[in-house]
Amino acid sequence: LVLFALVLTASTLGAKALTAAHASRRDAEGANLSKTAFLAMMSHELRTPMNGVLGMAHLLDEEELTPQQRDRVRTIRSCGEGLMVVLNDILDLSKIDADRLELESVPFDLIDVVEHGVSMWQPATTAKNLFLDFQITGPGSRSVVGDPNRLRQIVANLLSNAVKFTSVGGV
Repeated sequence: LVLFALVLTASTLGAKALTAAHASRRDAEGANLSKTAFLAMMSHELRTPMNGVLGMAHLLDEEELTPQQRDRVRTIRSCGEGLMVVLNDILDLSKIDADRLELESVPFDLIDVVEHGVSMWQPATTAKNLFLDFQITGPGSRSVVGDPNRLRQIVANLLSNAVKFTSVGGV
C-alpha cells in the first residue's frame, strides 16, 4: 500500500512538472514573439529619423565648407551609416526569428560595395592613426550577382572588428 502511494505521488508530481514545463515553454515562445515584434517596430521607428539625419548630412556635405567642417560632416555621415547598419542588423534578426529573411539575387558592382565600406571606416582609421586600404586580386568581374546589402553588412562588420582590434599599422 505504501509503495502504491509512492508511485501515485510520483506520477502526480511528474504530471504537474510536465504541465508546468509546457506552460513555461508557451510563455517563453510568447515572450520571444513579443521581443521580435518589439525589435522590428523599434528598428523601423529609429531608421526613419536616421534617414533624415543622413539625408541632411549628405546635403550639408555638398555645400561649401571649410576642411574642418567637411571632416565633421563626413564623420556624422560615417557614424550615421554605422548606426544604420546596426539598425538593419536588428531588423534582420527580427526577420530571422520570424522566418521572413529573404536574400536578394541581383547584379551589383563588387568594387563599389567594398569601396563604400572602406570609405565608411576611413575616419575611424584616421582617428587611430591607422591606414586603411583594400585590393581585389585574381580573375573575375566587378559585376557579380548576389545580395549587395548583406555583403555591405559583412564588409562593415569585418572592418569594424579590424579597426577595433588594430592599434598599430593598418587594415
